[in-house]
Amino acid sequence: MISLMTKCLKNCRVKFQQTVPNRCLHPKVLFLRPDPTEVPKITNVDVVDFFGYRAEFQSDFESIVQERMKMLELMPKAQDELPPRTMKDSLVTAIIPLSSNRELRDRYLAASGQLRAGRLLEDTDIFAVYAAYNQLKNPKSEAAGAKVPHVVVTGCIDTIQLTPDLIKSTEDIRMSAHVSYVGKTSLEVCLSVDQKRGNAFSETIFEAIFVLVAKDAIGLGPGIVNPLIAETTEEKAYIDQAKERQSRRKFDAQESLTRRPPNELERQLIHNKFLERTKQGFTRGLSTNQKLMGDTKSSTIFICHPMFRNHFRKVFGGFIMRQAFELAYMNSFIYARQRPYVIAIDDIVFLQPVEIGSFLRFRSCIGFVKNNIIHTPVFAEIIDPASGEVSVSNEFNFTFRTNDPSISVPDLTFDTYADIEGGFSLIFYEGMCTSIFVSLSFLFFATTTTLFLTDSIPGHPSHSCLPDKE
Repeated sequence: MISLMTKCLKNCRVKFQQTVPNRCLHPKVLFLRPDPTEVPKITNVDVVDFFGYRAEFQSDFESIVQERMKMLELMPKAQDELPPRTMKDSLVTAIIPLSSNRELRDRYLAASGQLRAGRLLEDTDIFAVYAAYNQLKNPKSEAAGAKVPHVVVTGCIDTIQLTPDLIKSTEDIRMSAHVSYVGKTSLEVCLSVDQKRGNAFSETIFEAIFVLVAKDAIGLGPGIVNPLIAETTEEKAYIDQAKERQSRRKFDAQESLTRRPPNELERQLIHNKFLERTKQGFTRGLSTNQKLMGDTKSSTIFICHPMFRNHFRKVFGGFIMRQAFELAYMNSFIYARQRPYVIAIDDIVFLQPVEIGSFLRFRSCIGFVKNNIIHTPVFAEIIDPASGEVSVSNEFNFTFRTNDPSISVPDLTFDTYADIEGGFSLIFYEGMCTSIFVSLSFLFFATTTTLFLTDSIPGHPSHSCLPDKE
């Protein structure tokens, strides 16, 4: 067992060194970073109003559909019909004025007095789309005096880095973003969230890379986007890194355990975990400070009312992200018996849109635990109440850290091979892979986070972010 774990750890470090330069785990994801003293002219509320989310539901939606049907003829047929754009064209900033807007601050305030990370996820999702729209420039629509005809939706989000210990609920927050890569119908947007300290937005509390997909005016067909060009050799190198990330996503898509069966090493690791449980005789009486994965399941369900819509009558992706995070947070809190702090969100995947009126169920379990690190996956499922058919709309991977050493976090184990056949083993293995990757990443960049990797078992990133084939 020891030799197997040693072999795995060595493989993990090699894979980490090969992969980490192409992931978003970097202290500064933005190439163009605004001056720390620059105060944005627009707020997060202005960003929401830009998309018209506050419009009346039925009458306005019908008129929007008719208007956008006419805009189909404005869609470009080829990329050379559109003018090239630079990263500078898409650079946008917005402020979340927590210090001066008490009503807004109450919406962001958690029971602990800290900032609600789920609410921040919700705002950054729409802000990334806002940055993508600044990349789009269509001569046909400008000549017709019309809006940009494209529909832009979130395809996935690469690993998000957070610094929960640094986030304050009473200081203004600035969001900054720009496009970093463009395919034929997809865009990569780098985003940074900085909080004010004194007179400058000098504390980076959140960084992420969004992959967005452009569709036609009614959201059914592909939407070709403006090409991205570099103005300097440094910009070219930055864009080349984004291209490598896109290649990595395609590789991860093939390596995910949702696409292929476990290999021999993975099967052996799962079997060894099973053997550990057999020594206890499969009794429900677990050893001290130990829990079964099957006992950590938690779920919640929502009716998707119109208040959760975007302007294309689909459920707003930011709302789905917030609900998934809060379920993972509560589940991790109950498991650890102390408040968890989110340190990473790995590869949020949007598989299909959610219609207004749908029943949306969120399912969660504890996926992997190593000392004070807890990995908690969440699956969002659309339920058809008439047929009972269930389909997955989103997959989320959250990694939390606990800070109180006086409260021991329980160990996680399986019950029987029935649990393994039920999918818990794959959740465990992919959770292990994600947790180890996040841990190594934080150590690699010498952050202040204290992580424990003694006898850790490595793996590979679990899910991929692959919006289209380009």
